[in-house]
Amino acid sequence: MSIRLGLEPDGQSVVVSLTAYLGDRFEAYRSCCAEAGARWHPGRKVNIAPTSAIPTLLAAFARAALPCEVSPDVKRALDLESAEASSLLAAGRARLESIRADIGSRGLALYRFQETGVEWLAPRKRALLSDEMGLGKTVQALLALPDRAAAIVVAPASVRYSWAREILRWRPDLRPVVIASGAQFRWPRAGEILISTFGILPKEPEGMGLAPGSVTLIADEAHALKNPKAARTKHWRALAKLVTDSAGRVWLLTGTPLLNRPPELWAILQAAGIAEEAFGNFPQFVAMFHGRKGRFGYAWGTPDDGVPDRLRKVSLHRRRI
Repeated sequence: MSIRLGLEPDGQSVVVSLTAYLGDRFEAYRSCCAEAGARWHPGRKVNIAPTSAIPTLLAAFARAALPCEVSPDVKRALDLESAEASSLLAAGRARLESIRADIGSRGLALYRFQETGVEWLAPRKRALLSDEMGLGKTVQALLALPDRAAAIVVAPASVRYSWAREILRWRPDLRPVVIASGAQFRWPRAGEILISTFGILPKEPEGMGLAPGSVTLIADEAHALKNPKAARTKHWRALAKLVTDSAGRVWLLTGTPLLNRPPELWAILQAAGIAEEAFGNFPQFVAMFHGRKGRFGYAWGTPDDGVPDRLRKVSLHRRRI
């Protein structure tokens, strides 16, 4: 074998090392590592990538006909990832089956792609649903919520009452409560969806006390969180941290294209705590988008082919046909 994959002691990164001279195939090896977002470590003379990049690395090496040895600890990591994927799939299917009969009894039905969205979103703690506008992200998010859910929807003021109407139509088991001011902001009770706006998020949500463990926090038009320095983004992140610290869910919804705006994409993924899960860290993100830091900030190039695979770990995106 010419290449070996091993796991770092912390279990969060994979080490890619050469065990034999590659000769004229070395450039192909470098390209495979770059596709997976691996970073060169000069002191150790190895490439290092997040464990999430293992499937991308293996696929890239296979396409390039580069022999690769996988250590037992990496195989265990792959088995764990496969088991987690199977668990998510089973939980999503169970949720979908539970709602089909319910909405059917009220004369409602979903398109197949919407069923897929519910199935994908329901079991996830943190996720980004980025279907194009008009494909029913609101409905998918509402039906993905569990029975007796306690949820907070943060949306632009112009769609607050649209959310309330959709809740009454698709989830009559849940009660919509539209919040008009920051003074009314609180944790929702079971069976209740509070509908807020970005402008009235609490500046210090820690004062609300601990979040109930079952709370789901949803950002509609989540591209509003693209500026990490904006007050609303800071207030959102503080609130989201309380929710995730208590094992709640954080879901983002947006129909705005993000792939051609790398800094905004990173900021939005951070709003749900999924940036590192997708790309490992910011330097790897920069490398995959061919970013270069200049005098006036970063200049960005064409994303690597592996970027969509990274995003599919944490997001679901469908286009109108």
